[in-house]
This record gives sequence, C-alpha cells and structure tokens, in this order.
Amino acid sequence: MEEVNLTDLPPFADSLYKELMRGHEKRFEARIKSVKRASDELSAVASRLQVSIRNAWGSLDKTTSEQGLRLIQTIKENTSQISNQPVPTDYKGLENLHKATVEASDQIIVTIRRYVPKLYKAMKTEIAALNSSLTKLETAINEFGKALDDSPGSEIESLKTEISTLLHAEQTRMELVAGNSLIRQTLTSSTDEEKSLIHEQEAMMSNDGFRQLRELEDASRAKEEAIEQFLQPVVKPLKKYERISDEKSVEHRTLIRLVEDPRAAIIETDTQTMLRVFNGLNGALSRGELGIEEKKRKKAEEVILSITQGNLERLRTEQLTIQHRIKTTIDELQATGLISRKEKLTEAITKVHAKTIQFNTQLAENERRIDTIAGTILKEKQQIEKEIAKLAKKSIVIRTQS
Repeated sequence: MEEVNLTDLPPFADSLYKELMRGHEKRFEARIKSVKRASDELSAVASRLQVSIRNAWGSLDKTTSEQGLRLIQTIKENTSQISNQPVPTDYKGLENLHKATVEASDQIIVTIRRYVPKLYKAMKTEIAALNSSLTKLETAINEFGKALDDSPGSEIESLKTEISTLLHAEQTRMELVAGNSLIRQTLTSSTDEEKSLIHEQEAMMSNDGFRQLRELEDASRAKEEAIEQFLQPVVKPLKKYERISDEKSVEHRTLIRLVEDPRAAIIETDTQTMLRVFNGLNGALSRGELGIEEKKRKKAEEVILSITQGNLERLRTEQLTIQHRIKTTIDELQATGLISRKEKLTEAITKVHAKTIQFNTQLAENERRIDTIAGTILKEKQQIEKEIAKLAKKSIVIRTQS
C-alpha cells in the first residue's frame, strides 16, 4: 500500500489527472475541433444568407430584411465567440468552454426561432442550409459535453477541491497547535509571575504590623458577632416596636437603625439615646403592646435589664477600643508605605491572574477547535483515500503530521 504525505497530495492529484485523462484529452481535442468546424460552417452559411438577403432587397419588405440582417449579426457574433475561444489545458477550463459554446448556441437558436419564419418563404434553400449547419453545431457541442461526462475529469476536480479543503484544515490545525505552544510559554511565565507576586505579598504580610492588624480585625469581627448574639432576643421585639413607635420622636431614627443594622447602630449611637430606646421597648413589652409570647418576652426583658446594667455599653466600648487600635495600626503601616505597597501588589496580582485565566480560556478553546478539526481531517482523509482507490485502482494511505 502506497503512502502519500498530505502535503504531496496536490502533485499526486496532478499526476493522477495526467495518467487518467491521457486518452480522453485526445477525444476532447477532436470534439473541440468538430465544434469549431461546425461553428465556422454555420458562420459561412450565414454569410451566404446575408448575400441572398441583400440581393433580394426588392422582393423582401424592409422589416423582414432588417430582421434577417439582425439574425446574421447574432449568428456571426456567437460563432465568432465559439471559434475564437482558446483551448484550455485543464478540465475546469474545458467545462467552462463547453458552457460558453452551449450559451452561444442557445442564443443563436432563440434568434433563429424569432426571425426565420418570416424569411423561410423567400429563402427556403438558404434557411434549410442554416438549419442543417445549426444541427451539426448542436450535435458537435453535445458530443463534446458527452466526452467530458464520460471522462473522470469531474471526479478528479472534485478530488482536488477536497484535497484543498483538507490542506486548509490541516494548516488551521497546525496554526492552532503552534499558537497553543506560544500560549503555554506565556502561561508559564504568567503563572510564575503570579506566584512570585503572591510570595512577595505573603512575605510582606508576615510583618508584625500586618500580623497585629489581622489579629485586631479578627477580634473586631468576633466582637460584632458577640454584640449581634447578645441582641438576638430583642431583634423581633424591636421590629414590632418600630412599627408602633412615634415617627416624630428623637429615638425613632435610632430604632430604625437598630432594626436595619444593629452592629453599626450600637457603635454609632451614644449610651443615653440607646438606653431611652430600650427603656421604651421594655415599657411596650410590659404593657403587652407587641404581641410577644411569654417565654420570648421574658428573654427580651432579661436582655434589656442586662443593657441597663451596662453590659451592652461594655461590648460597645471594647469594640470602639479595637477599632481605634485598628486605625492606629493602619496609620502606622501607611506611614511606612506598607499599605501602599500591599495595594499595588494586590492590583498587580489581580491583573496577572486575569491574564492567566484568559490564557487558560484561550488554550482550552484552541484545544477544543484542534480536536474538532482533527476529527474533520480524519473523515476527509478517509474519503479522499476511498476516491483515489476508486479512480486509480490502487490503495493509498495519507500520512498527516502528528
């Protein structure tokens, strides 16, 4: 079994064309000569008809004479086009030549059908000769077409088109493979850069100032959760109290803030205002105005009692102290330029990471396209191998690049 490299397929197809079309090309040549002879003969008959029309000027009316001359002009223009057509050396060119001769012949036929009936009575002999010559031209064109159809030229041209498609697909696949190789190199560089930046950031974050800042931020979050947990039993009562409280009162805004964001409200609101709000809530609970069940009401009252004893203020003071220490620590870090450096490193890491994601996405998309094209190439390769085996009566294997 013969092996043929994919890139060698075009010359292989050309060689196959020459081998299989050798006998047919002689028949093409003979048929084209017959077409041109018939075309020249029809042109000569038209010239004789032209002389006859001019000689019969007195016996033909002006309109018939003019129509006859237009007929002659059409015949000569189209037969000249047929006779002067260069003879192609390739099958596609031969098909185009046949198409051009058919179109020219059709134009002559349409014109004859239009004008000959008016000339026939006066010039039966000339018209008979014209029809006979036209029949010879049609026969010669049909035989030319049959010779083309009987040859393997159409199949070989189709094979060449498929080979061209296969080569284009392989070129696209190789370009994607090469592109992925470059992307992998860039991706490696990008990944290394990202690791280096992260390592630098981690080293910087091990600084005592950042370590202390993290501890304080953890303590702040824990304190916020403790405040929220402490206030949990009064959350629902506060919501119901807010609905019935006087919207014009000074405490109403604080009440709304407590309902919406209790953590922030505790830090932002002074002690006296907070106590007035919870004293008002306690009064509404004791009067049964909020519709809270007994067990939950007692739990809420216990929390309010704890608030009046200063426990919420203690939590608030502790949180304020932590927040103050956080601010002081940040100011110190800012003064040494570490905060600015951290922000720049974070921005750089974000940008590099985005590029890394982009490269990975492009790599995956290219791999998907490579797999799809590889599948198409395999099918096209197998189809071409079958067609070559049918035409050349021998089996070949097309070898592609890995």
